[in-house]
Amino acid sequence: MSPLGPATRALLASVAVTASLLVPGGAVAQPVASDGARGALVGQTAGLSAGPSVEPAGDTVRARRVPRAAVRYEKQALRATDAERSARDLRRLRSHRCLVRAARAQAQAMAASGTIYHQPLGPVMSRCGMRMVGENVAVGFTSGRAVVGGWMDSPGHRDNLLRRSYRLVGIGAVKGGDGRWYSAQVLGRS
Repeated sequence: MSPLGPATRALLASVAVTASLLVPGGAVAQPVASDGARGALVGQTAGLSAGPSVEPAGDTVRARRVPRAAVRYEKQALRATDAERSARDLRRLRSHRCLVRAARAQAQAMAASGTIYHQPLGPVMSRCGMRMVGENVAVGFTSGRAVVGGWMDSPGHRDNLLRRSYRLVGIGAVKGGDGRWYSAQVLGRS
């Protein structure tokens, strides 16, 4: 059963060195490239919306108690990500505290607004000491395993998840007031 079937109707979005946006109905926006060193966007941005800026609140996010169900979701997503990478002879990703804070803050912000969008990645790069970062976000997947399956079914998200140069990851998941799971995966290399 595909996580993109009619039962889940999940939305996905992806941003990194190469990105695309999967919208309902299967339309894919033009790719966008991001030069991590300068943080400049190049290429076409048709169909992409930056959404509101989100600045993870470092200590606030760290102090927030993460519900067990969210931790379980995040761990499933990490295991599924590593399984996909290992199956292709790519190294497993290490969880990185700062990237986890950024991912959790983004998931929380999306759940609070009831929409999915990308956070500015330049501040994440500098705050976390990364030289490159990427982000996958989604809503509507009921488990960490399912969200990774959804990302793997989408070329832009798959490219992010399987990018050979990434070494670190942070995953955040929040169940919104609407009952749907909002998730963010922030990948990076220091």
